[in-house]
Amino acid sequence: MSRLLINEAPLQVLPTLAVKVGLNEAIFLQQLHYRLRESRMIEGRRWYSRSMDEWCATFPFWSKRTVERIVTSLRNRDLIETTADYNREPDDRTLWYTLSYAALDDLEFAPTPEAVLTEKRDEQPIRQNGGRLPENTDEQPIRQNGGAVSAPEVLRADPTANMAGCSSIREVKTPTTPEAENPHLSVVLGGGVGGEFQNWTEHLNLQKGPALNLTLALWAGWVEGGLIPELKEASTAVILMGGKATDPSALLKARMERKRELQAVQVARAAAGAATFGAASCQPGERRAGPDGRVWTVEEVAYGAVIFEEVGAPQDQPDRVVATWAVQA
Repeated sequence: MSRLLINEAPLQVLPTLAVKVGLNEAIFLQQLHYRLRESRMIEGRRWYSRSMDEWCATFPFWSKRTVERIVTSLRNRDLIETTADYNREPDDRTLWYTLSYAALDDLEFAPTPEAVLTEKRDEQPIRQNGGRLPENTDEQPIRQNGGAVSAPEVLRADPTANMAGCSSIREVKTPTTPEAENPHLSVVLGGGVGGEFQNWTEHLNLQKGPALNLTLALWAGWVEGGLIPELKEASTAVILMGGKATDPSALLKARMERKRELQAVQVARAAAGAATFGAASCQPGERRAGPDGRVWTVEEVAYGAVIFEEVGAPQDQPDRVVATWAVQA
């Protein structure tokens, strides 16, 4: 029997998960899930400690940089969490890993990018003789099964102009009674999420009243909490789930509360790191020229060490050392 066929413990992965997050990320998630089953329970959650070299031994077909990129990708998508806070020695920077099973549950019902593109393409009107209807045309589109439909409205660049077409928001913005006034609307508009809020109210068919006011208050709170990118992403994802999200409001609230908790954890970690290592001298996105003249891009500064974006970059360079390198335009 060939030794290239399975005669050892295989690495398993579900194709469905690979479609959602990517093949490499799916392989890593499945392996982490397997190892978490017998790992330590800390503060009600299972955490697994493993060095980067040990991960590379588990995945010998990946370079160390590839494994680091996979970990960063999953962490940025809130699918995993990592910390070095559970090590006994303060100088030990080995990471502990855990899975965000709640985020995976949400991901299960999220449409794939291909499905979203297909849905958008199918929604486009067609000519009677075939072919997609071009923009800026006076030709009347029709449905494939007959009957005229109106051309889709084009959202204007100005969010306030978009919201003028939404009756429920217009009534709050220009109230006819004192009870209709809502101080949270200016916060939502000022946060740059007016277009997303319009889409959300139309998706839920919200009209003037307590439900709309409560929704505005929640959105304003998230905006003021600095969760604007997260709010845009989460609200759009819930809308794209369509009928699979039986309670869109509850689902959005749960997602945003989880993101608020993650934000608090990240702030606490940053404060702890600043207390231990001092404020970071290098910032993400900076390009620094090393002693050999090669230029590297700062991806992250964590626990006093700089992580670069490029493959083959110097590993775990101290922030205070990289700060002495020349900044490149």
